[in-house]
Amino acid sequence: MVSTIGFQIIQFQDRLVLRTKKPVKVSKRQYNYILYKDTQSAMSIPLLIDEKQQAFAKQLATLVEVTQYTSIAGGIFMSLLFRVFIYSVWSFLNDLSTLTNLSMISIAVPGIAHYIQSFILSLTYLDIKGLYR
Repeated sequence: MVSTIGFQIIQFQDRLVLRTKKPVKVSKRQYNYILYKDTQSAMSIPLLIDEKQQAFAKQLATLVEVTQYTSIAGGIFMSLLFRVFIYSVWSFLNDLSTLTNLSMISIAVPGIAHYIQSFILSLTYLDIKGLYR
């Protein structure tokens, strides 16, 4: 599995190398030290991140991976949901256009259906004043 985040848990220790450019003579009470030219000494520098922080970084990496999968699945779900919503809106607009075309044909609608049809047609024409008659 390839992760999109370049995060590594492995750490390498740094090394500090000291090298003399000229001879150095150090005298202490009982001892005399002489460091000749190009004498070198090296030591490893301890890690700045301890095991607890490494465990936290590993947990964070797994959390990021889970979040990636969740957001992809959530994006697909929201896309389908919005697609259904937009389809419903377009279907409703198509039905309203059919209703406006029906008003061009004079058909006698009996009883209460006439009032319901006139109410829906006033909504279709956005005739707000006609709603309160």
